[in-house]
Amino acid sequence: MKDKSILILILVMSLIIFSQEAYAVGLGSYSGELNTQLDFIQGLKKTFSYIMVSSAQTVMDYEVIVEGAFPEYFTLSNNLIKNVWPGQTKSFSATLQFPEQKPSAGLHETRICVAEASSGGGSISVRAKVCSIIGVRVLYSEKYLKIESFDVPNIDVGDTLNLKISVKSWTEASINNVRAVIDIFGPSEKGFSKKITTVQTEEKPLASNEALTLSASLDTRNFESGEYNAVATVYYDSKDANMSSKFKIGILAVKVVNYTKEFTRNKVNRFNIDVESRWNSLIENVYADVRIENETLRTPSITLQPWEISALSTYWETTDKKAQYYDGKLILYFAGNSTEQDIRVKMLVDPEEIKRLMVYVSITTGIVILIAIIVMLSLRKPKGNKYEKTKKK
Repeated sequence: MKDKSILILILVMSLIIFSQEAYAVGLGSYSGELNTQLDFIQGLKKTFSYIMVSSAQTVMDYEVIVEGAFPEYFTLSNNLIKNVWPGQTKSFSATLQFPEQKPSAGLHETRICVAEASSGGGSISVRAKVCSIIGVRVLYSEKYLKIESFDVPNIDVGDTLNLKISVKSWTEASINNVRAVIDIFGPSEKGFSKKITTVQTEEKPLASNEALTLSASLDTRNFESGEYNAVATVYYDSKDANMSSKFKIGILAVKVVNYTKEFTRNKVNRFNIDVESRWNSLIENVYADVRIENETLRTPSITLQPWEISALSTYWETTDKKAQYYDGKLILYFAGNSTEQDIRVKMLVDPEEIKRLMVYVSITTGIVILIAIIVMLSLRKPKGNKYEKTKKK
């Protein structure tokens, strides 16, 4: 009894998590897996047991619904669960009975759903719903397989690249020969359209409804660092299937991706340098010196994760700098190594400085014009009265 109580408690806690999307009802399975997949077997009978929990604020009724493929294969223990109190749990089951006649081949999904329902006018209106998915895989009569995965790890230049392709039979017949041809394209800097090389896996038979792994290896001593694309074509008894996977070949290097190119004069400017690791391991003690004229700006050091892009930052005080282009050098240090590149940055005038200058010019211009007007007025000689001049004569 104690073990059963603990199981119910775990289920209820899981249901609360599952119910976050439905808001009013949660659904869990006694098996621990809410979603499952099985193969079609003629006459197979299997029962799925569920537990639901209400997260509504009032007493509610809940409808159990079968949706999707093969609803006619399922029998429910209860179609309507009535008078469920907030937080209360209820159990029900769905029994699957496969017929003798085989359905169409492929993967089919059936949903066992619990829906919040309310009675009104003699009908039930669904307001919220949560579902469990049961996938039924029906094998093909003709030969057919699927590539389940194509594993291509990231490595470093000079390492051996081990490629693995997992395939699964989806046919009732045995497949005599399965093999894969893998084309390698890249690196990405030169475009994935360029094929570098081709490798092939061993050849194996594949029994009905079985799985196998094909493998191949590649020597990367003559490869450049960068991202590559591996395209696998699996050939099986005159048929084929395809899958691609990108991977990276690293080298102990750090690449400058970008840096701040424009600054404002008479300010303390942030100088950012975006750097990218080209290595498949940690790179420690990564920092940079920026040399412009007689100044050297140093960033704090950081640690880069494999293939990580991050920023180095420092500050540049630009008091009395001229608004012009400045040439400099950026020296990047990492793991006891260093690289150097030329840079060019542009110094801009602060918009506020331009506004202040315009105000100053306007005021100065106004003062000059006013003084000019006063001077002109003071230099003008007043003209005497014509009548007064005649009378004096």
